[in-house]
Amino acid sequence: AVAARRSLRRSSPTPAPRSPTGALLPYPSSALRCEVQQISQKIHRGVHGGYSLARPPIRETALAAAALAPRVSVDLSSTAAIEAAGVDEFRRLLERIRPQAVFANEEEAQLVGAIETETLVVKRGAGGVVVAGRELEARPAEVVDTTGAGDAFAAGFLLGGPELGLDAAARCVATMGAFPP
Repeated sequence: AVAARRSLRRSSPTPAPRSPTGALLPYPSSALRCEVQQISQKIHRGVHGGYSLARPPIRETALAAAALAPRVSVDLSSTAAIEAAGVDEFRRLLERIRPQAVFANEEEAQLVGAIETETLVVKRGAGGVVVAGRELEARPAEVVDTTGAGDAFAAGFLLGGPELGLDAAARCVATMGAFPP
């Protein structure tokens, strides 16, 4: 696994940002340098974010992108990130960008409370998902690693709805790391 990570890092055009201690940072450094003009040239169908709302300066980039996008979705991403931003402030940001879809696990949804959105998706891991109040079962899968399953689900959901999202998550958990086939 370490060798695989090293080869991925070497072949990656932009290395993942790291803190001075070497920890991976969740805020892509390229987004910090993004100008509004660059954002408007790159938005075609919509934007999806989460951690980017947690703190400046990437928050401003995310807000600018959301203002220009035809559709916006948000993954609440982390109770720690929401708490660091301040729950009330995070809720104000959600109200400001008015996402059409919000993805959350049960803890994140409970922490943030009622959210005004067209579609609220609560991810429950092996327990499936709840989409706009409708429970859907997870696909059967031999679980190897859950890394990236929520992101795979969100990507599939945004491209083709909950069924494609559930298929993508099942493929993801059956593979080591967050790179499903």
